[in-house]
Amino acid sequence: MDGGSGIDTLEVLRTSSTAKFVFALNGAATALAALGAHLRVCTEHMECDPALATRLVDVAGLVAPGADTLPPEARHAVIGAARGFLRQALHLLEHPDAPVGWNYDDPAILQSQGRGSMVMVEVIASAAQRLASLESRLAGPDARFLALGTGVGWIAIAAARRYPTLRAVGIDIFGPALALARQNVEASGLAGRVELRQHDILALDDTDAYDLVWLPAPFIAREVVVQALPRMLRALRPGGWLVVGAWSASEDPLTSRLTDLRTVRSGGHPWSPDELVSTITSAGFVQAEACDTPPGTPMQLFAGRRPE
Repeated sequence: MDGGSGIDTLEVLRTSSTAKFVFALNGAATALAALGAHLRVCTEHMECDPALATRLVDVAGLVAPGADTLPPEARHAVIGAARGFLRQALHLLEHPDAPVGWNYDDPAILQSQGRGSMVMVEVIASAAQRLASLESRLAGPDARFLALGTGVGWIAIAAARRYPTLRAVGIDIFGPALALARQNVEASGLAGRVELRQHDILALDDTDAYDLVWLPAPFIAREVVVQALPRMLRALRPGGWLVVGAWSASEDPLTSRLTDLRTVRSGGHPWSPDELVSTITSAGFVQAEACDTPPGTPMQLFAGRRPE
């Protein structure tokens, strides 16, 4: 009994649909943590109790078969995503009164999110093969890439690695992220091809400078996107492409609502595909469209081209 109230707490927990749902979600969170832990043990050659290591292998084998055979960068991306998701979820629980916007100063969250974003370069590269001239532009000797909201710089680093002649510029207004970005660029050995600027995208004043502009929409307010799109258009070379990422949509109601929650909490706007394509077109881009992306991709891509 609970303090003589007549309420049998164990009975409530046994019969409550809310309690059952909480315990099911706990299982999902623990599975994500176990997958990340298993990949860390494999990738970082960590010592782990043999009995625990066996259980981590068991769980990882069920939730993500073959994950431990991924190349190192892909493992780091999965580890980063797991760590980032779990830390952000805990922050939401502990600070639901915090202002919306991407304003984390925890290096682990910032680096985890950035590591996870590296996979988007391969997704963009896949889309580039179907966007007129973009792949050849990115592989050209004078290729230029602009990463808006670059965070800790990993997406600019990944782009420079993917395209050996490409020069990348990453801009962000958030000082703590850029401080880590500078460390990451220096450690990557790409300081000669990756430039970082502390800059507001509403003050972007480059002209005819880039073949590709990347915009991570979930982290940028709707009104900022609308106001900045003409500046992005001007920053592109004629025929260059804007590629916008938005969290992938889902027909599952819970997943859809969680995606909207994550977007709003990160400071963004939950765009519908039609709304985003229309907004890109209204800013003067042509051939605006939603791009086909591989199954399981964390972001849906949208593209628009500066007229020749």
